Amino acid sequence: MSCLGLIEHFDVDGTRQAVWGHLKLLKPGGIAVVTFQTPTVRYRIARRAIQLAGKWVFHDERPLLLQEVRAAVGELGKIVHHSLIWNIPLTQRLVVIQKC
Repeated sequence: MSCLGLIEHFDVDGTRQAVWGHLKLLKPGGIAVVTFQTPTVRYRIARRAIQLAGKWVFHDERPLLLQEVRAAVGELGKIVHHSLIWNIPLTQRLVVIQKC
């Protein structure tokens, strides 16, 4: 299962619920691949430039740190891999979660 660029559009509780909603669909040992915006310097500069140009349309986007996503996964799974996707201006983190 994959979730690309969704969970950063919720508050903390909504992010947890979105992650859990995906994990609950998996069998034990199943894998979810999740990406989300993360607040690197590159992300902040790109976002600010887009906002100044008046072209920013993701007004509910909240870039996430890995720690928040790890907490959202909680006891339902474990993060078995994570990496940054640097080849886009609005950097994202990719995490691979295995359901317990």
